[in-house]
Amino acid sequence: DVLFSAVIIDLNGQPHALATLVDITESKRALEALRQSETKYRLISENIADVIWTLDAESRRFTYVSPSVEKQRGFTVAEAMAQSMSEVLTPESNARISASVEARIWEFLRTQIDQYCKDGSIINTEITTSFVINEPGKLAVLGISRDISERRRVELAFRESELRFRGFYEQDLIGVAFTSPEKGWLDANPATCRLLGYSREQLFQQTWADLTHPEDLNLDVGYFNQVM
Repeated sequence: DVLFSAVIIDLNGQPHALATLVDITESKRALEALRQSETKYRLISENIADVIWTLDAESRRFTYVSPSVEKQRGFTVAEAMAQSMSEVLTPESNARISASVEARIWEFLRTQIDQYCKDGSIINTEITTSFVINEPGKLAVLGISRDISERRRVELAFRESELRFRGFYEQDLIGVAFTSPEKGWLDANPATCRLLGYSREQLFQQTWADLTHPEDLNLDVGYFNQVM
C-alpha cells in the first residue's frame, strides 16, 4: 500500500506537480493489529463476569470500569467511575488500603475486600492488580474484581460444620477412630482412649491386631478388607 500526495508549484511560470510516495503497508498492518487487539479486549471486558478496572494511582479515581460492574454491584459504568474508593469499599476494607499505594504495594497486588452494591448490600470480592504506566506516563493500577461471596459462604459453612463435628468428636461418649492400612492409626477421640484404657500416645503404638481378640481377628480383617 502506498500513500500518494501531490502539490502544484510554479516553476518559471510553469505549473509543476511535486508528488511524494510513501510505503504505508507496515503502518496499515500495525493499525489493523491494534484494532483487532482493541476489539478482543473490548469483547473480553464487556462479557466477562469479573469487573476489569483501571485506577489512577495518584488521584485514586477510576479511569475505566467494565460493564460487568452493573451485574456485580448494580451500578452503571458512569456511576461506578464517579465513585471514590471510600464510596466503593466498606470502612474496614478502605482502612486496609488507605495508606499510599507504594507503602502497601505487595498487599494491594492480591487481596480480599468488601464492596458496596447499589442496593446497600455488601459483596466479598477478591481483587488481583498489577501496576502499569498509562499514556500520560503516570502510575496506574489495572485490576480485576471477582465476586467470591458464595465461596466465602461455603467456606464459612464448612468451618462451622467442622467445628461442630470437632465438638461432637472430642466430647462424644462413643469411641471414634480413623485408621488406614498403610499408616495405621490416623486419629482417635478421647472416648476411644478411655474405652481401651490407653493414653493417645500408647494407643498409637498398638496395632489393630494387638487390640483385637484372637477369635475375632479374622472376622474383623475380612470386614475391614470388604469396606476398604
